[in-house]
Amino acid sequence: MESLTAKQIILELLRVAPAPIAVSDLVVIGGWFGLQENAVRVTLARLKQRSLVCATAGQYTLDPSGVGVSDWVESWREGDDRLIPWADSWLCALLPKGGSATHRRGTARALGRYGYAPALTNLWVRPANLRADNDQLADTLTLVGLPNDVVLFQGSHFPTALVESWRASLWPTENLIAGLEKALMAVQASNTQLDKPEGFKTLVTAFLVGSRALNQLTQDPLLPDQICDGAPRRALTQAMLRYDERGRELWNTETVSALISQSKQMPSNTSIERSTHEH
Repeated sequence: MESLTAKQIILELLRVAPAPIAVSDLVVIGGWFGLQENAVRVTLARLKQRSLVCATAGQYTLDPSGVGVSDWVESWREGDDRLIPWADSWLCALLPKGGSATHRRGTARALGRYGYAPALTNLWVRPANLRADNDQLADTLTLVGLPNDVVLFQGSHFPTALVESWRASLWPTENLIAGLEKALMAVQASNTQLDKPEGFKTLVTAFLVGSRALNQLTQDPLLPDQICDGAPRRALTQAMLRYDERGRELWNTETVSALISQSKQMPSNTSIERSTHEH
């Protein structure tokens, strides 16, 4: 399996943690994933500089200003309750001309989180199968970083040939399905391993498998079945609801604290995944 970056590991740890985590404990936990102490501290400094995390007296947590992104991540639990039947209309986002590269990246990142794809010059679209109405979607997109100069509207009656090209080429449907199916197999295989805990190794395995599966679900554009078969997404969602519950049971405060204490007495190079990228 591909490795997670130090940034991904730290943000996910802070997202699921029931309380702020001391930097010294983050260093120990990072070591379980093969991260060097310097990599953890440098990553924390960069995340703090970007206002993604905050610290008080050496205790780290997610920055409250990122609530929109956190809500977007957690929305996977709602599954297909977020969707309505598709009636062949489209949610459209008209981007202003020009703008800085930073502005364009922020716009693309926010729209991409909700399944929009670039369709024409300055126009991004997605099927209008989201339950949220236009005002709700505008508020949500603003929370995840969409600039206020992007015009959102719903459109229909586009030329048939144009719509057919959108349906066929805007989203990598084969890759989406393959990624969901691969994640589902990993969750199913890992479930049996959770029955026989082996210290921090079991915690790390559960974390990595769960994080990769959740990444598939959060990055899924929630396309209607007419464009992309939704069965793999629904199957992975159901499997992850239980797997995430089991993972949180393993990552309880008492167990983690005990393992951190044990790890401080172990060789510093002990980890489960030495190939994890540090940056």
